[in-house]
Amino acid sequence: AINRLFRTSGLPKRYRDKSWADYTVNEINRKAVNLAKTEAGLYICGEAGSGKTFLACLIGQEAAKRGESVLFTTMPELMNALEEITTRLGRKMSDVLA
Repeated sequence: AINRLFRTSGLPKRYRDKSWADYTVNEINRKAVNLAKTEAGLYICGEAGSGKTFLACLIGQEAAKRGESVLFTTMPELMNALEEITTRLGRKMSDVLA
């Protein structure tokens, strides 16, 4: 069951064998890491190369290990999916997101 969750999660393959031991915690990301380990929801933002994807993948791995469903996606992929769905429904994205 856990392997199926990992296969369907969308987590990039290059991060699937990573663990918290591989992640560098510093003053900039310490609060996000602590929240990631304790909270149900988290919004991650930061500059390119700051470790957002890595952190998101670690969070997803932990959730999958607990048997929870995980979906990893990027904002462009999410927006494309929303656009496709709203088009199929004959609606405007602005109406759906309002």
